[in-house]
Amino acid sequence: MKFFEIKDGALFFKRRQEIMEICPWGAGLRVRATQNRSFSDKDWALDVPAKADGKIELFDDHAIVRNGSIYAVVTDFGRISFYNEKDELLLKEYYRCWEYGTKDWKDLDTIIMQRAAARTYRAVGGDNYALSVRFEADDNEKLFGMGQYQQPQFDLKGCTLELAQKNTQASVPYLVSSKGYGLLWNNPAIGRATLGANVTEFTAESTRQIDYWINAADTPAALVEQYTELTGRVPMMPKWAMGFWQCSFAIRHRMRY
Repeated sequence: MKFFEIKDGALFFKRRQEIMEICPWGAGLRVRATQNRSFSDKDWALDVPAKADGKIELFDDHAIVRNGSIYAVVTDFGRISFYNEKDELLLKEYYRCWEYGTKDWKDLDTIIMQRAAARTYRAVGGDNYALSVRFEADDNEKLFGMGQYQQPQFDLKGCTLELAQKNTQASVPYLVSSKGYGLLWNNPAIGRATLGANVTEFTAESTRQIDYWINAADTPAALVEQYTELTGRVPMMPKWAMGFWQCSFAIRHRMRY
C-alpha cells in the first residue's frame, strides 16, 4: 500500500503533493489535508482533546477507518466516502473523470487529479492556500444548522452561505443532514459554504489546510450532543436570569403607541 500509512492511530494518505489524514476523534472522524509538508497544530473548534481508538484496515486498492457509528472508505486515488454502521452511504466526495486526447496518454492519473479532484488548492502566499472540498449532492437531503443568518430558509439546501462573523450574522459551520450525519467545517478562515443541487462545497480564502469533522447518529439531538462534547457545552443560565425582563426602550415604545 504505497499510498497509505497507519501512524499514531490515524490513517495517512500521500500522493503527489498532498498529505491527508483521517483520525478517529470523539464519536466521529477528523479529516485534514494539505499540500504543505505537515499539518498545523491548531485544533480550532475541537478544543476538547478527544482522539479516539478507532479501527483501520488496509486493502489492495483502498483503506477503511472506523469509529463509533461512522466509517470512511478511501480509494487509492484519495476519494473518501462515509457510511453509517448500517452500511448506508452518508456522504462522498465529488469526483469526475474526463478523458482528453487519445488512448495513448501515458499518465491518465495526472489528468484525473488535475481536472476532477474533490480537494483543490491554489497558493496565495507563504504556506497558505485558497482551497475547497466538494461532495456529491443528494436531491432528497435536507440540511440544517450553520449558525444565524438574515434569511427565512430553514432547510438550507440550495443556499450559499458566507463563512464570516458580522453584526447580526453568526457563522457556526456545523451542518446537520436529514441523512443522519453532521459535518463541522473546522476552519476559522473566511470562506463560503455552497449547498447546491449539484454539489456541496466548502471553501476558504486563505488557510493552511482542509480540516473538517464528521459524525453519524440516529437523531439530530444525538448528532449535536456528540458535536458539543468536542466543542464545549453552554452552561445552564442561573435562575435569577430566567425571570421576566423588559428593557426601558420597549416600555417607551409601548407608551408611544
